[in-house]
Amino acid sequence: MASTSSPYARPLKAQILGIGPVKDFIASNGEPRQFVQLGLATHEQAIKGFHYNPEKLKTIKENNFVIIKNYNTRQDGNITLNASTLMYKCSSFEIPQTIKDVARQFVYPPEANIVTIMEASSSPVKTMVSLKGFITQDENIREVNVGGRPTPVRGMTLEDNTAKIKVSLWRDKTSSPVKIGDYIHVSNLTITRFNNESTAGTTTQSKIEVLQPPQEEKNITIDGFIQADDSTWELITEDGKSLTVDATTLAMHLETEPSNLEDALACLMPWNIDAVMTGIHINSFPTPNA
Repeated sequence: MASTSSPYARPLKAQILGIGPVKDFIASNGEPRQFVQLGLATHEQAIKGFHYNPEKLKTIKENNFVIIKNYNTRQDGNITLNASTLMYKCSSFEIPQTIKDVARQFVYPPEANIVTIMEASSSPVKTMVSLKGFITQDENIREVNVGGRPTPVRGMTLEDNTAKIKVSLWRDKTSSPVKIGDYIHVSNLTITRFNNESTAGTTTQSKIEVLQPPQEEKNITIDGFIQADDSTWELITEDGKSLTVDATTLAMHLETEPSNLEDALACLMPWNIDAVMTGIHINSFPTPNA
């Protein structure tokens, strides 16, 4: 986290437009440290601040106007604050809205564009994307070593109608109450690549939301079937995907009794059919059975 810096010549008067979450890192001496990112706006420019003593921010809130003393300026124009830094609250002053917007986005960047999973998979490494899709696999939370510290991670597979991708939920995102079958929106994921396979991982700006799944009509070819329980049949497509359908829906479409479904389906394999689906569940068949 360190960079070459030099003392500022005079106090800095600014408005705090954003205060990020506390982040952990390992200092060059091997000790665990913490910092908080700030979005600061002066009447002339937006500045990123990195405070390495987050405890001193307890009395500071977003939108406060402050005078900052004893800080360093970095070569990139941003500033670092530490235990020696002093922050005095002061009266407000005029700041152009454009500068305020940039300062806030340092901490709260706008949501990355929603793309298809196929588009995400072909995106360059470190591209930020947002995705929508069904959870088709969900792993247990495990710990991995990140920067010398055990860090929780939870893997899952997200799938839409274009492709599927492995997604890693990091740190606090591992406790998200989502499950297999949920249709979710995950914002601000970072694309990585390992063994020539694209994956996506959450960031501190990521949000996970369960949505009402979309309904879509598809043409599918069924290669096999099995009765899952008294009210549900499971069908397998030619590309190996498992789908579910209610027995009553299937029997009505095939114009037979539920007790005769096995014989009726056996005569149809392989079966090419149009189906209205929500995720992996067939809701209806829009055309009469041929």
